This record gives sequence, structure tokens and C-alpha cells, in this order.
Amino acid sequence: MWSSEGCLEKSWLSYRNSTEKLKTLECLLCHKIANNAVELICEDHEETKSALIVGEKCLKQYLINNRNQCPVENHDHCKYGKAKLVRQYVDELVVTCPRQFLLNLQLHQQPLNQVKEESQPQRSIQMPSVPMCTFEGKVKDVKEHLEHSCGLIELECRFKSFGCNEILNNQNIGSHMQVAMARHLEMLTNQFVIFQNKFDQMQEQLNKAESKNEEQAKEIELLKTNAQTQNIRIDDLVKDSTNSLQREQYLNSVQLFKVIFIVFKALIEMK
Repeated sequence: MWSSEGCLEKSWLSYRNSTEKLKTLECLLCHKIANNAVELICEDHEETKSALIVGEKCLKQYLINNRNQCPVENHDHCKYGKAKLVRQYVDELVVTCPRQFLLNLQLHQQPLNQVKEESQPQRSIQMPSVPMCTFEGKVKDVKEHLEHSCGLIELECRFKSFGCNEILNNQNIGSHMQVAMARHLEMLTNQFVIFQNKFDQMQEQLNKAESKNEEQAKEIELLKTNAQTQNIRIDDLVKDSTNSLQREQYLNSVQLFKVIFIVFKALIEMK
């Protein structure tokens, strides 16, 4: 319907503008109204009498898909420049709110691609008696309107996180909250059950972890006890080894003393 870059639907623009006026603004690729219009200025078709107008986004996408060949005559080295007068003319076109226009089409069950603006008189689409958005301004003002002041700005339901995916606006969010109260309550109940199940699972896992920790603590205490027992045994072995060494040193000293005594006695007898 409306895009800050893509070309614009003629059915929307023709509600406030004559189709004859719009014909000169058509994009030669998509046949919508050229947005951010550019003009082909290739040397290969300099003699063309009418301006070759294309929407900038359409042309760039075409060049990407067709190896930079010009959409007219398919030659290489396509050249283009801004169509400033066309851009200015499109910016000044008077339009209604695109959201309201699309909503009206939906209310009349008329697909957008079936709206034949050329075969219908101006203002052939009947607007509701009480439209939800009464904006009427220029194309250049539409972006600001849609972002900040449109009564049909899309809003998410406050229960979206619980499963309500309704797309609402400032006009119907209040009635939605009342009408869908029972459904929202059911969503809350379902989410509570899911949360309770998850909580129970987490509690069970926590209990298992605590039980495992207790078993590990007992194993650690047992290891400490075993380690202490081993340390006592090692101390006893060290003591035994020390006593044996001291006994051996004592016996060696006694034996040495005996040898010294025998030698000393022999020396006395020789005198």
C-alpha cells in the first residue's frame, strides 16, 4: 500500500486523484506510481520522446537481477538520474490514511489487486460513516502520520506473552480487552500450569542434586578418615624405623667399644 521506498498503489492514490493525472507517474517496471522516481538517461534511447520513469527501488532490484542491463532494450551501462519534478509531484498528491483505506477494502471484502482504478469513477470506494482514521494529507506527510499520529497504529495485546497474537489499534484495544477476557484468563491458567510443571521438575532436580551432594560429602568424610588412618600408620612406621636405626647404632657403638677395649688391653700386656 505505502512504502517509504517502494512504489505506491494506484488504487489508493486514485481515491483522491484522477487516474489521468496518475498515468504520467507510473513506474515502467511495476506499473504502480513511481516512488523516489528516477529517469533513464542512457544514450541508447536519447531519441525517446516521453520520459522513462522508474521507481528507484524497482530499478535497483532489476539491475541486480539482470546484470546491470537497462530495462529498456536490455543494453549494458544503464544510466539514470533523479526525476526531481516527478518526485515533487508525487509528494504533493493528496491521499487518505493508507491503513484506513486498506481496512475499508477488507471490510468490503475486495482484494487490493482487484481494485481497477481506471474503470471506476473517482471516490467509487465507499468509506465507512465513522472512519477510525480521518487523516487526509500529502504523500510526503504520510510517513510522519503513520509513525506518530495515526489512530490505526498497530498495537500488541497486553497478553501477547501468554499467547494472544491479535494485532490491535488505539480504537479497538479497549473492546478487545473486554471481549477476550475469558480467553485471556484461560491463557493465564495454561501458562500457570506450564510454570507449575516446570517448577516441580526443577524442584525434583534440586532434590536429586542435594541428595547427591550428601552422598559426596559422606564419601569425602570417609576419605578423610582413611587418610588420617594412613597417616597414623605412616607415623608408626617412621617411629619403628627410627627405633631400629637407634638400636643398630647402639650395637655398633658397643661393638666398637669392645674392639677398643681389646686393643687397649693387648697394649698393656705388651709392656
